[in-house]
Amino acid sequence: MAYTDILILRHLSRRAAHGYELRKRIEQTTGIVINNNSLYPALKRFVEAGAVSMTVEQQESRPPRHIYELTGRRP
Repeated sequence: MAYTDILILRHLSRRAAHGYELRKRIEQTTGIVINNNSLYPALKRFVEAGAVSMTVEQQESRPPRHIYELTGRRP
């Protein structure tokens, strides 16, 4: 498991988040910048493995927001 994967899971263990929020929280707390090319493929892998669930939150006049949350399953 890559270091970025560990950071993503660690921050999701605290609370659910959408991708941009998750990326900013990681950057603020660790100083490590995770780009979208690393973040979203990792989230997709976790969703496919059943370790993370994704729900869609509709927004008025904006694209839907995907909220990611840990499940009880390990990747």
